[in-house]
Amino acid sequence: MNNLFLYIFGTVFGALALFILLSIVSRVQATRRKYHEKYIVLQVRVSKENETGPIAAEHIFSTLHGIQSKFTLWERLLGYSADHVSFEIASVARSIKFYVSFPVRLRNLVEGQIYAQYPDVEIEDCEDYADFREGVEGAVGVELKLNESDVFPIKRYPQFEDKLTRIALDPLAGITSTLVKFENVEDQAWVQIVVSPLSDRWRIIFTKCVRILKKGVLANINSFKTAYARAFITRKLWPKIVFFPVYILFWFQGLLITAKVDSLSGASSGASINRNDDIEELTSKTHDRESNIDAAMDKVVRLLFQVNIRIVYLPKVKDLKKAKVKLREIVGSFKQFNFPQINGFDIRSFESGPSIVTAYKKRLIKDGFVLNNEELATIYHL
Repeated sequence: MNNLFLYIFGTVFGALALFILLSIVSRVQATRRKYHEKYIVLQVRVSKENETGPIAAEHIFSTLHGIQSKFTLWERLLGYSADHVSFEIASVARSIKFYVSFPVRLRNLVEGQIYAQYPDVEIEDCEDYADFREGVEGAVGVELKLNESDVFPIKRYPQFEDKLTRIALDPLAGITSTLVKFENVEDQAWVQIVVSPLSDRWRIIFTKCVRILKKGVLANINSFKTAYARAFITRKLWPKIVFFPVYILFWFQGLLITAKVDSLSGASSGASINRNDDIEELTSKTHDRESNIDAAMDKVVRLLFQVNIRIVYLPKVKDLKKAKVKLREIVGSFKQFNFPQINGFDIRSFESGPSIVTAYKKRLIKDGFVLNNEELATIYHL
């Protein structure tokens, strides 16, 4: 009996150890491959009369979600992973410029989609403006994070409409206005939004999480719900190893919530109700009078991306204190996307010197968060 127990324990432990080892190797290799990835940079210009707004950008992000690929185990061990596409705004010599950067193999897709949504656009190859060798010692940067769990959305562009005049306000104007007010004309500021599509597997996990939250969890105390949601949908490996029994429980909860939906669907197969009715009821084009659960469901049923938002300020004259003040001003423009009781942006720790410029130039996603195509279009559009 003891021998059988030891055999089972050894088999399970060995399989778990092998899984952990392979996961670590694939992630290290993926980071190494992304670090050495070659990107091309395109400058994108539209006329001042352009009024297409975020909805055109939303279509672009929807199409870019198709760049995700399925990789074999061997390919993952070699470091193959979903491509990164970077959407950028740079203020150089007090001139605001829009850029898109991506691996060369995606050129036809990205250019074609931009032309399709903005027929009068001008696209030009250019040198990488982030290939900056002078003054990087004085550079200061920061990466953004979400206040709450990734399942909850930020404020989206339909919610920027003036309720009295019914005029849509442009949230991008709030960001660009902070990029032109510098003490020195040679100061520069860069805003980078790096995106990578998440597979449908993660959309299913996010949807299960929202369904569980809707049923009620941990006495519906907000802080507990946030912690639960963050743990349920985490893409990090170490929590799943350290808290392995907890994630077994999460797996059973997800299985049960799916079974309940399936049984409800089967019971009403003769009626017009189906398993997606509750999703359709919780999604809205205008997002009027949404609860946090309604907003979360609306987010997770759309196309999801892993995202890293990085902001860098390069002053001509090195002054760390003044640089941080200016950087906080730029970061403050992202507070307009914050939605009380739902979600919003906050800052991680400040970084300075060549390291933040290198991370920007490499278009890396480090400890990213999740946004959908509608949220991305709200933040970045032409």
